[in-house]
Amino acid sequence: SDFMIQKSYSESEYGKLYLIPTPIGNLDDITYRAINTLRDVDVVFAEDTRVTINLLKHFDISKKVESCHKYTEMKNKDKIINILTTGFFTTIYRMV
Repeated sequence: SDFMIQKSYSESEYGKLYLIPTPIGNLDDITYRAINTLRDVDVVFAEDTRVTINLLKHFDISKKVESCHKYTEMKNKDKIINILTTGFFTTIYRMV
């Protein structure tokens, strides 16, 4: 969604990392901006992939979902950095 892009970042050769917190429970409590961001990214790193996949299905979003929680964050950091340096967009989806 072009209306969401901050102009100071639009010229960057690097990808972007979005952090998306969402409430536990009601899937409809997520914001429109979070939904649009999930539609725009190339890959989603999620604390709980099962919950994230259900949320993506609920909003008819098809994305690659990778697990990323406190036990795998250090292992995945190089993968996330590589995604960002090649110009792709990614997000880390956390439940709050």
